[in-house]
Amino acid sequence: MLPSSLVPVVRSRFPEIIRGGRTCEIELLPKGPALRGFFTLELIDAKSKLIKQVLRFENLITDAGLNAINGTTLRVVDMTTYFGVGTGSTAPDVAQTDLITPAAVSPRSNTTVSGFADESGFDAVGFAWWRRTRSFSESQGNGNLAEVGAFSAASAGTMFSRQLIKDALGVPTTLVKTSADILRITYEVRLYPPADLDTTIDISGTSYDIRVRAQSQSSGSNTWAALVQILGTSNLYTATPPAGVESNAQAAVSTFPSTGTSSSFSSATQAAYTGGTFYRDLTYIAEPGSSNFTTGIGTIVPWLSTQGRQWAIYFTSTKVPKLNTQRLTLNFRHSYTRH
Repeated sequence: MLPSSLVPVVRSRFPEIIRGGRTCEIELLPKGPALRGFFTLELIDAKSKLIKQVLRFENLITDAGLNAINGTTLRVVDMTTYFGVGTGSTAPDVAQTDLITPAAVSPRSNTTVSGFADESGFDAVGFAWWRRTRSFSESQGNGNLAEVGAFSAASAGTMFSRQLIKDALGVPTTLVKTSADILRITYEVRLYPPADLDTTIDISGTSYDIRVRAQSQSSGSNTWAALVQILGTSNLYTATPPAGVESNAQAAVSTFPSTGTSSSFSSATQAAYTGGTFYRDLTYIAEPGSSNFTTGIGTIVPWLSTQGRQWAIYFTSTKVPKLNTQRLTLNFRHSYTRH
């Protein structure tokens, strides 16, 4: 999320408008909040239920997947509903939209595995994760398998990820599945929050030090563990306007800012998405009647749909004074990319 430079405009008989001018693009990380995915393939003897082979490797997230997330047309959970297998050996490419050579029999499966419900959490190393498991029965996906992917539908749809099947050394290999085998596939998506961003913006000729922080880096509802599952929700950033908070006390990254004395902004709107850019611009507006505090605005807390507060923008030195005769407009940019 990228705060803009802000320029005031005063008009007689109208509220003073504190308006975002030219967007000042500030990177939260070289790649921003970043996504990464891993496949785990287990070849299981159908009769004995013994695991014959286990392969684990990282995948490539496609441009189609990133476009769906940033364009808020499909969620991560939607695009990992089906897993597909095939025999194609062409290297993965971000522009690909399907497997090269899907398996001849039941190339995709959304069969859930008893005892393997979807899981999510936050790893102490510093990333949110979400896992889903699907299986191919004895009659499905048989052949000399060389590729695997995650999809939104049983046929066509959006391919979120694709990768060649690899051995323990990361070398492409062939997994031979017959009618005597079950193939269990687990897909894990990881989302890496960025580190704190400290920078300065100009408002009405005054420089303000700000800190943009990824909050709620933990498990449970209203956290990054919840966020990784709902990326791509259509109203993720606009369902609820952000809160303006008088205090600028900074919360630990594992929790979220105490609301204290707060007031919701008036509106939140999203600009149209341009495919291939992997970012979306937002405008937050506080009309004259909102977010007016005795000591000024100390923190802005965006709300992400129904999933709570994963971000905070702190005015670390001087708060922003806003009167009930002023309108404050803030421009932000959010982006999700590959790790």
